[in-house]
Amino acid sequence: MVIVLREIAKWYKSIFGDRYYLELQDHGHPEVEYALGCAGEDQRGLD
Repeated sequence: MVIVLREIAKWYKSIFGDRYYLELQDHGHPEVEYALGCAGEDQRGLD
């Protein structure tokens, strides 16, 4: 799942360039906590 999300984020960045950003908000769901943890580790992968 994380790999798919990373590829989608890269696709959007390829279209919007430096004007693209991704915002994740924590609403207390376990799935969101997992995604936030992965995003913190992978944030440099889009540069």
